[in-house]
Amino acid sequence: MSSSPSHLLLGVGNPLLDISSEVDMKMVNKYDLKMGTACLAEKKHLPVYEELSKLKTVKYIAGGATLNSIRVAQWMIQKEGATGYVGCVGNDDYAKKMKECAEADGVKTHFLTNKETPTGTCACLIVDKERSLCANLAAANEYKVDHMKSIKSVYEPVKFTYIAGFFITVSPDTIMLLAKHCLEQKTTFAMNLSAEFIMQVPPFAKALKEALPYMDYLFGNELEAAAFGKMMGYDTTSVPKIAALASKEKSAGSKKRTVVFTQGSNCTCV
Repeated sequence: MSSSPSHLLLGVGNPLLDISSEVDMKMVNKYDLKMGTACLAEKKHLPVYEELSKLKTVKYIAGGATLNSIRVAQWMIQKEGATGYVGCVGNDDYAKKMKECAEADGVKTHFLTNKETPTGTCACLIVDKERSLCANLAAANEYKVDHMKSIKSVYEPVKFTYIAGFFITVSPDTIMLLAKHCLEQKTTFAMNLSAEFIMQVPPFAKALKEALPYMDYLFGNELEAAAFGKMMGYDTTSVPKIAALASKEKSAGSKKRTVVFTQGSNCTCV
């Protein structure tokens, strides 16, 4: 870790090693997964990681939703250290590989290391142009807000903070710490809905609603938008209308909220 980091953009999320391969629908159905969605691994899903690992087409990629976004942003900015990333990993080879891959791309990592839990993994099942994601958070699930408080010098100078909705399942306290900091410093706070279940599980939905007033940007896809609209009690299933209503939800500050909902090959709603 750099002793005096100064990032333009900071991502906070669940660092996962992606285990990815093209498969057929038989394998997707075997594990009761759905294309175009993401879920947290249950007991019934656990054998999928080993099965994917045995395929000749398997690829291992340092990722997790937020880290993937930050790596793309770093590539666009083209300035080493312009982006930073925070999350929790295990004390293992997967964590070393993730740090090496991220920093090779110019992203500076600020990991909390949990010595008792392995680094998280994500099964990526690809069929044609669609994919299904199943995440086993493991160490990623052990992130604590005290770590963020201990690296104040990392997040204080940041101009843009980005967090995927998946992180709501791990540390809502960290999200609110950063959301309020961004409001106080008049910097930009952005979140992604990430998956339908975030809006469907009551504790996660509550945390999302709590963070919503602080969001300057809100991202999601059409399925997540529909789930968001239902959570908010909107009397419409129209993605453009849901985006418009979401943009007008109460804001903690004076900025107008920008909502971006993708729709696959169809037009993106902004």
